[in-house]
Amino acid sequence: MASDDELAELLARALDAVETLAVARTGRVSAGSPGRAARRVAETDLSRARTPRHAISGLTRLLTESGVRTNHRRHFGWMNPRPHPAAAVADLLVSFANPQLATRALSPGPVEVERRLVSELAARMGLGERAGGSFTGGGSEANATALVCALVRGVPGFAEGGLAGAKPPVVYLSEEGHDSVEKLARAHGLGRRHVRWLPTDARRLSVPALARAIDEDRAADRAPTLVVSTAGTTNFGAIDPLAEVAALCAEQKIWHHVDAAWGGMAALSARTRPLLAGVELADSVSLDPHKGLGAPLGTGVFLVRDAAVLEEAFDVQNDYGPGSSAPDPFARSLAWSRRFVGARLWLPLLQEGWPGLAARVERMFALTAPLRHEVERAGFTLLGPEATLPVVCFRDPDRADDAQGAIARFVEQSGEAWIARTRVDGRPALRACVCSHDTDPSDVEALGALLARARRES
Repeated sequence: MASDDELAELLARALDAVETLAVARTGRVSAGSPGRAARRVAETDLSRARTPRHAISGLTRLLTESGVRTNHRRHFGWMNPRPHPAAAVADLLVSFANPQLATRALSPGPVEVERRLVSELAARMGLGERAGGSFTGGGSEANATALVCALVRGVPGFAEGGLAGAKPPVVYLSEEGHDSVEKLARAHGLGRRHVRWLPTDARRLSVPALARAIDEDRAADRAPTLVVSTAGTTNFGAIDPLAEVAALCAEQKIWHHVDAAWGGMAALSARTRPLLAGVELADSVSLDPHKGLGAPLGTGVFLVRDAAVLEEAFDVQNDYGPGSSAPDPFARSLAWSRRFVGARLWLPLLQEGWPGLAARVERMFALTAPLRHEVERAGFTLLGPEATLPVVCFRDPDRADDAQGAIARFVEQSGEAWIARTRVDGRPALRACVCSHDTDPSDVEALGALLARARRES
């Protein structure tokens, strides 16, 4: 056990490291290689003790000298921004206190904080007074929760008998939806064949195609169970026609879940909330504060219109642990032992309030058009419709498919920025996305200039 002096030195050294880690405004966006990182880890001698200075120095080098610095303002890759400083500090404090949120009796204050945050987020989505939900480890856990809720409500006797004797449940989403849905369907016994990837119209789920698929499955004695709309697709930032999908699901008595892991941040601002028109009609919604709200990775939220379904899906009785008159978190979600994840949102809100977080979202959305303009000005062909979120997919029109990746390699090796590689309609493409609240118009302009250089020099 660390003495007071050892703890003080650990914290002092950690604070020094934070100055390097937390404000990634300069320096290389990416560094090192997987092979180099693997060698460094393999060569680390774990049989000897080190001083706090040497231990923290080694970890800091590992974090800064290998891999992509997703917290850099010119990281234009995947949606993992620099955490809000208050969110990171909150997580540190929680690590020391280590509260257990399985039951209210163990941690009444933290449980109430998360209940309050879930309530306020549900209100911003317009889900009504009976809404509820929970914090999760991310969008996959939230989507898994939606799947279980849909099965409980859509498959007779599921909570007791599972899928035994039931018609095969079917899940529907667009071809631009997230692959985690297929993984979850397999993990929950539905099988890959019962996930229907449907065509899109302007990269948004085609409602006529959805209606036809539902009719086909009913005719084949299958059970349409869950429709997953996407609010903010990975490649195009597209938002499915939420109101139309909700109307069809209500008519067909199918659970409608909106995967708003990325686009859900639009709910925070009156300026961007109209982009989510129809989300208020969903049965459930997932969003990831670690994508657009500056929480550290591993911060998700599941929201549901009728909170009663949570106990139908997850309530169990146990003979140990302090109980309470109100439903405990472990009986209303997939998780049992629970970290105080909500602190990552609570402390930034105490510091800035909802208007402060909304302003951050608005700054990111304001870069949508400039991003497209700079990429196009650099000579690239833009792919897909104009995005509602700050992302663009593109190709170099003068290169073959197998040479598109050279652009991304040039950008990465420069250390000045980072973009992602993807596939659009089965062909290699490039993708740039504004991920950080720190990114400003000068960073977008710098990316455009770097892309132009890449076309000339790679």
